[in-house]
Amino acid sequence: MIDRMREPDDGLSTDLWHTSNKNLMRNLLVVVLCLLGMNLSAQDGGGESKVKKTPEQKAAHRTEEMTKDLGLTTEQVPRVRTINLTYARALAEVKDMQDKEVRKQRSKELRNKRDADLKAVLSAEQYTKMLALRDQDKGEDKPKGKKPHNE
Repeated sequence: MIDRMREPDDGLSTDLWHTSNKNLMRNLLVVVLCLLGMNLSAQDGGGESKVKKTPEQKAAHRTEEMTKDLGLTTEQVPRVRTINLTYARALAEVKDMQDKEVRKQRSKELRNKRDADLKAVLSAEQYTKMLALRDQDKGEDKPKGKKPHNE
């Protein structure tokens, strides 16, 4: 049995032996790379995970981003967090609505209400910067499902 595993002695068989070993190794390499690629793509979450975030998580993330981008003061952070949480909870309810037009209209109303509430908390400079960042993010090509800044 071990003799079968050894390389044959004649010249023609030797070429076939090396050719079949090369093909076997190439095929094995392709299979390993495919499996590795599938494993990496399954783990690919990037920055945007497919896991649904709770309204509380969304509000906390939005508040952190606003704190960093707008330089919120320690007095502004809790007020902005409350506004963002109220908005995130209301928006979660809206997303369950079946009628697309009603959902779109209600989302717009909520966004306008949130912006008005934020305008009362933020300085004029911070509010202008927030709107500029939002417009900038809307103008960029975003992957599907990625929300513009503070949208």
